[in-house]
Amino acid sequence: MVTYYGHLDDAYREYPEKLSALIRSLRPKRVVEIGGGANPSIPLATVAELGISEYSVLDISEAELSKAPAGYRKVVADICADQPIAGGYDFVFSRFLAEHIPNAQTFHRNIYRMLNPGGIAFHFFPHHVFVRLCIERSHPRARGASYPRAP
Repeated sequence: MVTYYGHLDDAYREYPEKLSALIRSLRPKRVVEIGGGANPSIPLATVAELGISEYSVLDISEAELSKAPAGYRKVVADICADQPIAGGYDFVFSRFLAEHIPNAQTFHRNIYRMLNPGGIAFHFFPHHVFVRLCIERSHPRARGASYPRAP
């Protein structure tokens, strides 16, 4: 696992280009964005430019997905439910979702199940404190533990 820390403003501003650069380098054919709802991170023109053959947007809210532009494959599912979610993806990513996850263990297990062997998961969340919250939510004994601070 690779973890990057930086100032939130820089990360937010640089996110679209970093995401596109990562996809260009990996060349995935099947990509799913978790929690993209009404506002998928990658415009359809860029999806085509990047050579992605299938770009899906998975969200718990059918109402939010209905607001997304036509042309995206839309999947209504709860990434934290203990139920199978269709997989076969080369690249799974989320943006500003992890801090809302009630069960990090189920979330990561489902992401892993959705990935093809050798697939990559990429998550962008706003602050190192949310990593701690995710750990504490999935591992109650971790409450009060000592965590490394972000540089």
